[in-house]
Amino acid sequence: MPVTDRPWTRTALAVLLLVAGGAAFLSLSGAGPAVAGLTEGPELTSLFAVARPLLEASPADPVAPEPAMRRTGTNQDGWATYRLAAGRLPDRLQPGTGFRGEISWLQGDLVRKARVYVPRSADATGAPLLVSLHGLGASLRKVEAQQRWSTLSTQQGFVLVWGAGYKGSWNAGPCCGFASREGVDDLGYLDTVLAVSQALHAVDPRRVELAGFSNGAMMAYRYACGRPGRIAGVLAVAGTNTAPCTPSNATAVLVVHGSADPTVPLAGIRYSNSLRTSLPPARRAASQWQAIGAGVRVVVLKDFAHGWPTTSKGGFDTTGQGWRFLKAHPRP
Repeated sequence: MPVTDRPWTRTALAVLLLVAGGAAFLSLSGAGPAVAGLTEGPELTSLFAVARPLLEASPADPVAPEPAMRRTGTNQDGWATYRLAAGRLPDRLQPGTGFRGEISWLQGDLVRKARVYVPRSADATGAPLLVSLHGLGASLRKVEAQQRWSTLSTQQGFVLVWGAGYKGSWNAGPCCGFASREGVDDLGYLDTVLAVSQALHAVDPRRVELAGFSNGAMMAYRYACGRPGRIAGVLAVAGTNTAPCTPSNATAVLVVHGSADPTVPLAGIRYSNSLRTSLPPARRAASQWQAIGAGVRVVVLKDFAHGWPTTSKGGFDTTGQGWRFLKAHPRP
């Protein structure tokens, strides 16, 4: 490329011509009245005649594009925080690098977020993806500590996301909390969660799973039914399907429920004063998917109340057994 074909060089030459030429002209003309004649003199006209084409040919200085995702700090739980640019998805991670961060974005007027963990062991050609949906009012820190998904993610190599509901709640139809009352678009939220996860790391589309507790289980049901063909399996713990649903795809379902659950009774309840809605029997959703040929398992824990069962509390390893079930039922 000739030197004068470079935009920055053309601009620099034009400026130098004007400055140097003007200085020379002033020097030759002397000080005082001669300065006033610069605006009309033939010498200055000649300088502009040379410089003008160079200036007109020079595009505006290039502006670096805003990154799709930028680091913004660290949250109170020690997670690196990132913000997505409007309408953008993050760039693909380099294989084997891993990622652990809380990503936020705008959904309409709401700031939504999710915590994403990509272990270095994740298969670069397509790893399973599991999205964990918390119960009503739960903190993500407590959910992580209780459910232990991150340890299993590292061992098994699946991408893990902890969803964060609006004001601690999910709009699972008639239930629950602020998200339901204010009509928050949580189907759209989970659409974005899946898109962000799949942009960061290659995901096996046959191995996209949802695991929810209580209100989170209700949301998992709603999404699996409302977005047929996207979810391979649902782990529903202490929850039921409160939204109208006629399953059209064979999503595998594992139900884990305590027989003594007072919050979301196993047999359902005509009206829950605490949740302000009726609750269908926990087995109903599983039977709906079973009727269309999906793999279904129902585990009822005797005398167990409302919680996430573990080996030491409830006698059932929900996280480990749940993953084994989901792993055994990829989407056809």
